[in-house]
Amino acid sequence: MDSQPNPSVEAKQGEAERLARLGAMLYQIGSIEDAISTYEQVLALAPEHFDALQLLGVVAARKKNYVQALDFLSRAIAINPTHPQSYNNLGNALQDLNRLDEALVNYDQAISLKPDFAEAHNNRGNTLAHLKRWDEAIASFISATTCKPDYTDAYLNLGDSLVEIKLYDEALIIYAEAGRVEPGSFEAFFRHGNVLLLLKRWDDALASFAKVVEIKPDHLDVYINQGIALHQLKRLDDALISYEKILAINPGHAEAHNNRGGALLALKRVDEAINAFTSAIHCKPDFADAHVNLSLSHLLLGNFREGFLRYEWRWKKSGLPSFNEKRNYPQPLWLGDQSLQGKTILLYAEQGLGDTIQFCRYVDSVAKLGATIILEVQRPLAQLLSNLRGIRQVVASGDALPDFDYHCPLMSLPLAFKTELDTIPSVSPDIQSNPEKLRQWGLKLGNKNRSRIGLVWGGNSVNMNDHIRSVSLSLLLRQLPAGFDYISLQKDFSPDDLTLLDQEKKIICFGDDIHDFSDTAALCELMDVIISVDTSVAHLAASLNKPTWILLPYTPDWRWQLGRTDNPWYPSVKLYRQESLYDWDTVLTKVAVDLKTELKRL
Repeated sequence: MDSQPNPSVEAKQGEAERLARLGAMLYQIGSIEDAISTYEQVLALAPEHFDALQLLGVVAARKKNYVQALDFLSRAIAINPTHPQSYNNLGNALQDLNRLDEALVNYDQAISLKPDFAEAHNNRGNTLAHLKRWDEAIASFISATTCKPDYTDAYLNLGDSLVEIKLYDEALIIYAEAGRVEPGSFEAFFRHGNVLLLLKRWDDALASFAKVVEIKPDHLDVYINQGIALHQLKRLDDALISYEKILAINPGHAEAHNNRGGALLALKRVDEAINAFTSAIHCKPDFADAHVNLSLSHLLLGNFREGFLRYEWRWKKSGLPSFNEKRNYPQPLWLGDQSLQGKTILLYAEQGLGDTIQFCRYVDSVAKLGATIILEVQRPLAQLLSNLRGIRQVVASGDALPDFDYHCPLMSLPLAFKTELDTIPSVSPDIQSNPEKLRQWGLKLGNKNRSRIGLVWGGNSVNMNDHIRSVSLSLLLRQLPAGFDYISLQKDFSPDDLTLLDQEKKIICFGDDIHDFSDTAALCELMDVIISVDTSVAHLAASLNKPTWILLPYTPDWRWQLGRTDNPWYPSVKLYRQESLYDWDTVLTKVAVDLKTELKRL
C-alpha cells in the first residue's frame, strides 16, 4: 500500500518555510535579533533547514560567537556541499578566528564551485594579506575585480597590498580606479592622498583630501593628513586651521592636539605647543608621540630634568625604524641606579650619526664609575670612536656582542647622570682625525694658498624635515663671497646639485673618495671654518673643536636651544639662526659678512 502524506509533517514544513521567508526579510531590514529568533523557530521545526543554518551561522559570526558559527555553517555544508556561499561564509568565520590556512581551503572550495565568485576571491586576498603573502593577495584581488569590475572594496584592498610592497605608483592607479567606479568612495580618495603623502607630493595629496572633505566633511582623519601636507608645504597657519576643525568637532582628539602642537612648535610658539602636547596626553595618557614631543619642547627650553625623563617615551613612539627599536636584553637597563664597579656595560647608538657623536662624551663619565665599557656604534663611526678612553671594545652595529652585565642607550645617559645645562660633560678629547688620513687628504688638497671653508648644505633627504633644515645650493652659491677655497664635506648629492656643481666650479667635491667619518674628520681638520646645516658633520667638526658655523632653521632641533649664538654642548660652535620662517637669505648674508671680516682673504 502507498504511504499517505502526513498532514502534520507537511504543516511543519510549510510553517518552517514561512518562517524562513520572514527571517530573511527581517535580516535584510536589519532586525537581526528578530531574525535570529525566527530562524531558531525554523530549526525547531526543521533541524536540517539549510537556509536557517546558513543565516544563523553568518549572524553568529557577526556577533563573534565563532564556535556557534562554525557549527551552523558546517552543518549547512553537510546538507548542501555544492553551495559556494557556505564555504565563503565558513572561510570568513575561520579568518575571524585567525585560522587562516583553514580559511584559505574554504575560499578555494567556494571558487572551485563558482570561479567568478568575486567576494570569495576578495576574501581569499584578505587572508593572504594577513599572512603577508602579498603577491598571491594581489593576484586574488585582481581576480575579484576581473569578476566584478565595479567592486570597490577589492580595488581598495588591491591598492593597500601594493602600498605594502611599496609599489606606490601602481597603488595610485588602483585607488583612482576605485574612485572612478564609485565616485562617492571617500576611502578611495583618502587612500590615494595618503600614498601621495608618502611620495611627498604635497599639493596632489591636498587635491585628493579636498575630494574626501567634499564627500564626507566629518571625516576627521582627512583633516589630520591635510594638516600634515600643509605643514610640509610650509603653510603652518593653514595646518593649524585643519587641526582646529577636528577639535571643534571632537575636543578630545589626541592626534589633532599633538599635530597642532607640532605646527605651533614650528612657529616657535613653544609655550602654546607645550599646552597642545599636554592636552594630547590628557586625552590619551599613553600617547607616546605626544610625550616625546613634549619632552623635546622642554629640552629646547633647557628644561633638561623634565625633558630627558619624558624622553624615555621614545621607545613607544609610532613608526620607529628598526635600528631605533627598544632592545629587550635579559640584562638590566642601567639608568644610574645600580653600582657599576667591576661590571661590564654595553652602551649603544640608537639614532643618527650626529646623536652618537654628541652623546659618546658620556663614555668617560661611565668609565669613572668603575665600569668596563663595550661601545656599539654605527659602522661608519667605528674607526673614529675606537680611541675613546675607558672603552674595552668598539663594536660596529650588527656585529656579535661580547657578554655584559648592564646596558644603556647613549641618549639615556643624560637622564642617568641627571644632566643640567651647567653639568654637560665636555667633548671627548679622544675624537681625533687619523694621522695617516690627515696626510692623505693634505696631499689631495695640495698647497694652501688661502682660507679653506668646509661646506655642508644638505642633510639626509629621507628625513621628512630635510626641506626645512637644508639650504638650496643655488642660494648658497650666490651668497658665498670670493677669495676662499670652498670644499664640500658631503658625500652624497642630489642630481640637481651635481649639475649645478659641475656648471659653477666654485666648490671642490670629493664625493665617493669620502669613505667614512675618519675621512670626513681628516677633511674637517684641514679646514679653517666649517659651515654646515644641522647634520652629523656639524657634530663631528664641533667635536674636533674646529670653528663650526651651524645654519639653523627658525625652530631648531632641541640641542641648539633658542636665542643664543653659542651652545653648551660644543664650545667651538657659532649658531646662525633664521629670524623668520624659511628665510635663509638673511642667514647666509650674515655668514658672508663674517667670512670677510673674520678670515684672511687673499
